[in-house]
Amino acid sequence: MFTVGYLISAGMASPEQLAEEARKLESYGADYVNLAESQGHLVPTEVAARVRAVRGAVKIPIGFHPHNNLGLAIGNILAAVEEGASFIDGSLKGFGGGAGNAQTEVAITALKRAGHEVGADIFGIMDAADVFSKQVAPQPMPVIDNDSILMGYANVYGGYIHPVKHAAERYGCDPRKLVLRLGERKVVAAQEDVVIEEAQRLAHGIRKAA
Repeated sequence: MFTVGYLISAGMASPEQLAEEARKLESYGADYVNLAESQGHLVPTEVAARVRAVRGAVKIPIGFHPHNNLGLAIGNILAAVEEGASFIDGSLKGFGGGAGNAQTEVAITALKRAGHEVGADIFGIMDAADVFSKQVAPQPMPVIDNDSILMGYANVYGGYIHPVKHAAERYGCDPRKLVLRLGERKVVAAQEDVVIEEAQRLAHGIRKAA
C-alpha cells in the first residue's frame, strides 16, 4: 500500500516547520509527502525554500500541489522540481476551485522547455485538455478574478469566498477588508465562526482580535 502524508499548510508554515512535520510523517510510515499549497499564496522563491528544507529532512519522495491565485502555479512547479520534488499535481485546463490548479498541459510543456524529462507527449496532452474542456467539464474554466487574487495575496483558502461575501452583506462591511482580516488571523479550514467574528468587528470599527 502506498501511504501519502499531506502537508496541507505548506503555504502557512515556515520551511523549518514543514521539515519537522515531514520527518514525523516519514517516521509514521509515509512513503511520500505532498506539500499542498492550496491558498495560491507562495512565490517561487518561497516554494523552493520549503521543498529544499523538506528534501534535506526526509528520504521519501516529495510532491507539490499548487494553486494559481497569483498566476504562479507553473513557476512554482518549476521551482519545486528544481529543488527535488518528483511528483507534481495539476489538472487539465487548470480545472479546480477559484483560480484553479496548475494546468497539466502547460506544466508538462514548461517542464520540457526547462529541460526536464517528462514522459508525456505535448500534442497528446493538449488534445486531452481539449476533450476534457468540451466533453467532460464544458462549464467555464477557472479564471484569475479579483476574488482569487485577493485570497491568494491574503493567504486565505478559496473555500471561504462565499462565507466571506455572505457575512459582509449581512453585517455591512467590505468583503475585501474581511479577507485581509482573515489572512491576519491565519484561518484554516472550518473556521467560519472567525468569518462572522471579524465581519462583526469590521462593521463596528473594531480592530482585529489580538
